Amino acid sequence: MFPTNLNAEYHYGEGQFDVVKREVKRIDSKDWIEQPMYDYPLHHFMDVSDGKNGLAVLVDGLKEYEVKDDKKRTIAITLFRSFEYIIYASSKEDYSYQKGSQCLGKSSYRIALYPHISDWQKGEVYKEALNFNNHISIAQIGEAKGNLPCENSFMKIYPQQLIFSTLKKSENRDGFVLRIYNPTENDVEGKIEFFSKISKVEQVTLEEVFVKEINKLNDNSFPVSLAKKKIGTYRIKF
Repeated sequence: MFPTNLNAEYHYGEGQFDVVKREVKRIDSKDWIEQPMYDYPLHHFMDVSDGKNGLAVLVDGLKEYEVKDDKKRTIAITLFRSFEYIIYASSKEDYSYQKGSQCLGKSSYRIALYPHISDWQKGEVYKEALNFNNHISIAQIGEAKGNLPCENSFMKIYPQQLIFSTLKKSENRDGFVLRIYNPTENDVEGKIEFFSKISKVEQVTLEEVFVKEINKLNDNSFPVSLAKKKIGTYRIKF
């Protein structure tokens, strides 16, 4: 439980290809037979902000959070979810006979708190969350002879508001498919730059169906234009 003391009306949870905005205020459900649930999914982070300051919780593998509708706007992160031996969903289910079903033993968790200015976008919360989850790996090697520069990047995505999703072989094996997305509330113009020379770029659907050909900026880069909350998929040939 993390009290934020922020007078926030909304909270934000990162999910699949998006950062979802949700209202802190809860509806009047005292007459409801089944009460609504206020624990929500998250992927790498969730955030609370009053517009001037914010507090993000970065997680490594945890998938559920809640923001209390109290004066302190308390953030709750689920570490362990459980239920009784017998539950009644659609029918009686008894799991007490299953060996190891209680997950007895010690558990460890990795969480980071990230205070920031403004909202999650201006506070660069996404960048910090990705850094928290993708550790730098260092490898020591011996002397080698090659023609690569001392500093190099296989691929660069501009600007950082565009988030990398995947780079894989295309389904028909005739190139590579790059997928990025724009989780922000603004349309974003940018570019993709590769170390290797590009011969052809096509915009395709998620199913890799051809949409249109994209003119390159030069031998190594091409422009991208993504509206807010949109996914961009590109088939690239080198």
